[in-house]
Amino acid sequence: MRIIPILLIALAVVSCSQNPKTVEDQIEYSKKKGKTILIQIGADSCIPCVEMKDILQRVKEDYKDKIIIIDVNSPKEKELVQKLSISKIPTQIFIDKKANEYGRHEGYFSYEEISHTLKEMGVNP
Repeated sequence: MRIIPILLIALAVVSCSQNPKTVEDQIEYSKKKGKTILIQIGADSCIPCVEMKDILQRVKEDYKDKIIIIDVNSPKEKELVQKLSISKIPTQIFIDKKANEYGRHEGYFSYEEISHTLKEMGVNP
């Protein structure tokens, strides 16, 4: 487990329904609200990344306000991708309620596998 350094992720573009706009804001929001975070790093030109969008939408709907999903577009966020040590896309990073990295996965990740990981983290729909 690693702690994601707050300073290295200040300029990321994210898509999420909450007000915070940067990854740093999302993590702080998570700490204050007891939220789990799922960071998806991908690209529009990556077929598995595009397929993940529907899965993440389903996760967002099923887990409503228990989880924050942050979608990072790797071509636009090269510095962030490098700092997060991303070597393959898509990559999903799971951050627990205390802003510690719980784990990460490289490649396509099914809804069932994501749900299983979230359950291991103590997050249920």
